[in-house]
Amino acid sequence: MGGSGAALHGGTHRPEPIRMARDSINPPADDLPAHALPGLARSDAEERRETPRFTVDPMYSSVTVRPAAGHGRKGFARRPLDGHVYEVSMGGLRFELDRPLRRNAAVEIELTLPGCEEEIRANGRIVRVFDELDDPGPRRMAVEFESFGEGAKATLERYLAQKWLRRAPDQRPEPKTAPLIMTESTSPVKTKSASAA
Repeated sequence: MGGSGAALHGGTHRPEPIRMARDSINPPADDLPAHALPGLARSDAEERRETPRFTVDPMYSSVTVRPAAGHGRKGFARRPLDGHVYEVSMGGLRFELDRPLRRNAAVEIELTLPGCEEEIRANGRIVRVFDELDDPGPRRMAVEFESFGEGAKATLERYLAQKWLRRAPDQRPEPKTAPLIMTESTSPVKTKSASAA
């Protein structure tokens, strides 16, 4: 009984029932929004992370951070917090303040960099707060830029293009080592105690 599947179904092509069932459970990737493809589609954050990061000497930089309007905690004023910058890129910055802000907090930023004549204003979101155990003293945080004040993005692009700062080291995790496998040649030698003899 040779012949194509189309001939068996009256000349029209019908997808195979197994494929139809599979696709209803796991739709083809082309039919899914980008955010539904973990590991396949790159997020805006990953794309921003690919922008070159530059190390800033904290002694010659300053940052003023305040919770964005409507995002402060109840009972707390939108008091500005002053700190220092450690790294900057077109996608965000790493800085320190005397007290931590909560992760995902919307913030307004005023940034002064060494050799840059203009203050850079931006809005962003706290994406990381470094662990207190790993980082005693002033708390380091990372913010991802979401928008810039008028002319601020062009100012930062120009500044970074002038090569005032050195590239930050790559922060990729260290490779994991293979577990140690004990064999007869590497396992400790057992000896009989004097009382067992």
